[in-house]
Amino acid sequence: MKYSKKQLGLKKSDETLALVGNPNVGKSVVFSTLTGKYRDVSNYPGTTVEISHGKGKFRGKERTIIDTPGTDSLAPLSEDQKVARDIISGINPEKIIQVADSKNLKRAINLFLQLKEFETPMILDLNMIDEAESRKIEIETEALSKKLGIPVVKTAATERRGISNLKKTIENAKKPQIDVEYPEKIEKALNEFKEIFKNRGIGLLYLLEPNEMDSYIKNNFGEEKAQKTYEIYLKAQENYSRDLAYIINQKIRKKSSELFDQYVNQQKLKNTPLREKISNLTMNPITGIPIFLGVLYLVYWFVGYLGAQVLVDFLEVDIFGKIINPYIRDLVIHSIGKGAISEILVGDFGVFTIGITWSIALILPIITTFFLAFSILEDCGYIPRLTAVADKLFRKIGLNGKAVLPMVLGFGCDTMATVTTRTLDTKKERIIATLMLALGIPCSAQLGVIFAIMALLPPYFMYLWIVLIASQLLLVAWLASKILPGEKGDFIMELPPLRIPKLENIIKKTYYRVKWFLSEVVPIFLLGTFLIGVAEVTGVLLKVRQLLRPIVSGWMGLPPETTKIFILGFIRRDFAAAGILDLAQTQLLPIQTFIATVAITLFVPCVANFIIIIKERGVKTALAIVGFIIPFAFFIAGLINQISRILGVL
Repeated sequence: MKYSKKQLGLKKSDETLALVGNPNVGKSVVFSTLTGKYRDVSNYPGTTVEISHGKGKFRGKERTIIDTPGTDSLAPLSEDQKVARDIISGINPEKIIQVADSKNLKRAINLFLQLKEFETPMILDLNMIDEAESRKIEIETEALSKKLGIPVVKTAATERRGISNLKKTIENAKKPQIDVEYPEKIEKALNEFKEIFKNRGIGLLYLLEPNEMDSYIKNNFGEEKAQKTYEIYLKAQENYSRDLAYIINQKIRKKSSELFDQYVNQQKLKNTPLREKISNLTMNPITGIPIFLGVLYLVYWFVGYLGAQVLVDFLEVDIFGKIINPYIRDLVIHSIGKGAISEILVGDFGVFTIGITWSIALILPIITTFFLAFSILEDCGYIPRLTAVADKLFRKIGLNGKAVLPMVLGFGCDTMATVTTRTLDTKKERIIATLMLALGIPCSAQLGVIFAIMALLPPYFMYLWIVLIASQLLLVAWLASKILPGEKGDFIMELPPLRIPKLENIIKKTYYRVKWFLSEVVPIFLLGTFLIGVAEVTGVLLKVRQLLRPIVSGWMGLPPETTKIFILGFIRRDFAAAGILDLAQTQLLPIQTFIATVAITLFVPCVANFIIIIKERGVKTALAIVGFIIPFAFFIAGLINQISRILGVL
């Protein structure tokens, strides 16, 4: 796809500025500081997978700033890299700010030497300069700026350091003046490409990835130019025994190494910093797994006790149970009397008695405490270290450690996590990861409620639930890896630094996520409870319950009332989990609570996630995933029930 200003809702007259850089260099933080527009910012790569844009005014001149996904190369391998390429080649931004990690300048220069071939005015932003200074890394900024021919500025965006200087420098962006010494025949090919595309950038990407770029050029420039490009490529390739991509990458790496050695100085540290020692402990399987279990227990305690017991008891029992609900129920009945409408509003499954009460009094305090805990883990940089621990295990199921990040994001929101599977290199990996997310990765709202449910049960149920869900995820993923064709990609990831979480980041992340829950999730649930209320009044719900009763009550051994909860689960799994929490306190035995929790964990994805699966993977794949998940969830839950009966637990 070739992006255009029109597709992004921009005017032709809008002057654009693209933020480009490697993964996890702070582009989204820079974007937020330049536009004042919040962008989800995390201390790990892969957060930005879609295009975001906002307005910024510099020296009285307004520009549209576009935040692109992080990429190590414009020669695309994964979907997010394609987006970055398409922005540069399609929108043709008037200026580019390349955001670089000051600790790893060589990697940034590799990307810069590709970007400079597009001949767009640029600025190099050496971000995370505070991290570089703490590691005794010194960069000769002025000398580097003269060598590259563009302004070079230093920033620490999380601390707003250097941002005002960056804003002042934007209007001084210049076209890079440095060259890479490519062999004569490659130089000739690049110059011929320039006559076709008006810059050497697209031609360079063609020489690096001819198969991918051939279809791109056909779709965006036509068959004639694609054929001419192919002929230029063949003429250049016949002069060398090695692939042109190998030769070009060798020249780029050589040039970046020369620049790095000339302008970057690093003093040797006398002792290994404490945070490096802690980082190593989190990635060593011997110590990393116990640390993970300890972190999980702390989150479980924080959410399960503070959120699910203290706050929920206060809101649900004292505020809604004793004051608000009785008042609203009496008000509705006195106003319109008993009947179908009052039943829909304040009945057993009424919009107010279930929809609003569960949203505000039951789920909101639980997800708020979970968001707080998750934001702390995000901001400190612990999450990406799980990828190193999990890489070996994930390779056995057709994935690699990179797939851990969509899984972790799934604990925040499965919908967004499904979008981030674009960062995986192969179609096979993306399908397997999507299946795992839909099957058994509970979103933050659902996971928070599950923690609350488990807090009502003996502690061993929590660990049994983890082992059971994890084993089913791995089993299904392993089977999918054997059935689906294709290869798995390589695992290369730059680990962000461990750091003390910033209170401002934690509060901001939690605020925006709670705002998302209230604005997007709650309305869907209110609509769902309204429809279920209508179904209850019209008798449709009774027929559905009768249809599902042999499965729910017979095979799974649950009370008939839980049928309503599973129907609710078709709309939102988290609200179905809230229903289980409600029943667990009054009707369900511990083993029944466990069975119902397993079933709803493995149940169908929410409506929003299902729509995104269709968008990302296609209708057939989405229907196949859901068609597998529903019977699988009921089968596993029923199997636990049957085994429990044999063992005499029930």
